[in-house]
Amino acid sequence: MTNFEKGVKVFAITLAVVIIASIATTLLGVLDFTGRIIGGRDENDNHIKEEYYPENDEDNDFTDEEELTKRVTKLEIDLKATSLKIYEGDKFKVEKYDTEDKVYFKNEDGTLKIKEKEYHFLDSNRGTIVIYIPKDHFVRKLDIEMGAGKAVIEGIDIAKLDFEQGAGSLTIDSCSFDETEIEGGAGKIVIEDSRLRNLDLESGVGSVNIQAHILGSSKIKSGIGSLRVKLLGNKDDYSISAKKGIGSLQIDGTSDLSTYGSGSNYLKVDGGTGSIRIDFEE
Repeated sequence: MTNFEKGVKVFAITLAVVIIASIATTLLGVLDFTGRIIGGRDENDNHIKEEYYPENDEDNDFTDEEELTKRVTKLEIDLKATSLKIYEGDKFKVEKYDTEDKVYFKNEDGTLKIKEKEYHFLDSNRGTIVIYIPKDHFVRKLDIEMGAGKAVIEGIDIAKLDFEQGAGSLTIDSCSFDETEIEGGAGKIVIEDSRLRNLDLESGVGSVNIQAHILGSSKIKSGIGSLRVKLLGNKDDYSISAKKGIGSLQIDGTSDLSTYGSGSNYLKVDGGTGSIRIDFEE
């Protein structure tokens, strides 16, 4: 297959994805609006809030609150349509907003599992889970699988993040991860003022904007959409290997570079369909 034929094929696939996504978004919007009218629910209605503290889990054998909370060192989160927000807080707790009985919690030997039951697309009630993690609370892994909801992670320090994006956006702000694995879906990804070590990011359909210290050995595989990376720290600490797909490539203001620098922090970038721009901010 010639380069021209490859280009035509990728363009056709991209166009099909955009059309399907547009139709799906419009349909979901109509269904959601109809559900709100039929159910009499308005955006300004009071939200239903419930709180959950891991130390109060009756199925756990531990009775000492402080000891039990310390034993929660891993979170496994699987949400279908509910959105997720994770913040730094004074006490480890989980809040549910408008989730009814669709989301359940379970603390199993230090692993807090948060799972949403099967979601029907005619459901108009999409709630939010909010998790607060104290700064001095060690969490070795944060394992998240999202569906159609949005995810916001802000101000936390975790040993490992494993994130699988669905059809909603992902925003990470002021976080630190020793290992970072992100599998993109069909939404925008924004990472700001963070520290990412050994990043492994594969984007799907949607733009990716990163402003972070990217340390260790990392790789980014771009899908369909633009990729913007602003590397924090001394530019001499980075070495970059980049290959563009269909779209432009620019590193530190220079176009079509395939390699850059010789620092100890290695970043490999594989382009997909969309422009790639990598800059530095010292």
